[in-house]
Amino acid sequence: MTTLELFLTGGVAVSLAATLGKYLEYLWTSKDKQVSIQETIKYMTDIYNTMHEVVSKTQARRFMIFKAENGGGIPRLGSPLFVSAVMAVLDPSFHSIEKYQRLRVDADYTKMLSDLLLNSYVRYKVSDMPRSLLRSIYEEADVQESNLYLLHTTTDAIYYCSIAAHTDSVCCKDEDYLQMQIAVSKISDLLSKVIK
Repeated sequence: MTTLELFLTGGVAVSLAATLGKYLEYLWTSKDKQVSIQETIKYMTDIYNTMHEVVSKTQARRFMIFKAENGGGIPRLGSPLFVSAVMAVLDPSFHSIEKYQRLRVDADYTKMLSDLLLNSYVRYKVSDMPRSLLRSIYEEADVQESNLYLLHTTTDAIYYCSIAAHTDSVCCKDEDYLQMQIAVSKISDLLSKVIK
C-alpha cells in the first residue's frame, strides 16, 4: 500500500483531509507562496507518519497537534485564547478531534501555554493537576500522563503537541521519551516549512 493510499484510508482520511484543508487554505490565502501544494501534502504526510510511528512504537496512545490563537494578532496572556486540534493520531478508544475546535481556555491552560513557551516542554501527570479545563479534557479521555512540546510559533499562533498515555498503560519509558523528542524535532522542522 502506498503512502497516499494509507493517507486516504479510514477515519484517518477524515482527520487528515480536514487538517490538510486548513493548511491548503492558509497557503492559498497567504502572501508567502514559497511552498507548493505538492510539497505541503508531502510534509503533512511525513508529519502524520511520524506521529503514527510514535503511537505504534511507544506507550503513547494519542498524539495531537494543536493551534492556540486569540483570533488575530500575537497570542498574549491576558487576552482570550482559543485552542483547536489540527491533526491527530488516536488510539480507537479516544474521542475524535472535532470537539476541540476554538475551545476557549482557562487560566490553568493559559499557564501551561506560558510554561510551554518558556521551556518548550511540559509533562503532566493528570492525577497531580489542579481541577481545570485541561485536567477535565485528560480525564474524559482516560489520559494518565501527557507530554507537551512546543512545535512552532508564528506572529499569530502557537503550535504544540500533546503525546499522551492511557490510564491502563504503563507510563512512558525512557526510550519512549527519546523517540518522542526525535519525532517532535522532525515535526517542528516540517511545520516550519509549511507554516510561516
